[in-house]
Amino acid sequence: MLGVVEDINEVFNKLKKQRIEQKKKRKWWTKLLLALLSLGLFLLVLNFVLGNIWLLKFFVKDLFKIGGF
Repeated sequence: MLGVVEDINEVFNKLKKQRIEQKKKRKWWTKLLLALLSLGLFLLVLNFVLGNIWLLKFFVKDLFKIGGF
């Protein structure tokens, strides 16, 4: 049974090493593109969440006549 576990660990270690080597081989423009995409996705999610909070506050005030408009 121990031989099977060792074989599986060897396969996973080999896959991990291949991923690390692929990350090291990425070109600078690919790294820049991934960073910009990550930043854009973060800003999109942040804008969506904060925008929904603002809209919820706006409609709650409007529905319940809070704020003395």
